[in-house]
Amino acid sequence: MSKGSGNAVAKSASKPVAKTGRVSLAVLPWGSVTVDGASKGVTPPLKTLNLAPGRHEIKITNPAYAPYTATVTVDEGKTVTVARNFAAPN
Repeated sequence: MSKGSGNAVAKSASKPVAKTGRVSLAVLPWGSVTVDGASKGVTPPLKTLNLAPGRHEIKITNPAYAPYTATVTVDEGKTVTVARNFAAPN
């Protein structure tokens, strides 16, 4: 015997969808990535970052080369690319 009407509706807590933009990373041969001073990992394998809209400082370091810093403006729903080939002559 079961109690209840059997018509229970499952309630799900809906979370607001975060509004972000995307930064695509194209780095050769590799680099450690920080965004606004916070470490985000190594690219590759890291290829994209989802960030809040606004200005962000992206720093890419590889101990064999001079660091690379780019300031990007991220727009909601859009992708901006940061590319750096450390081995290419400047």
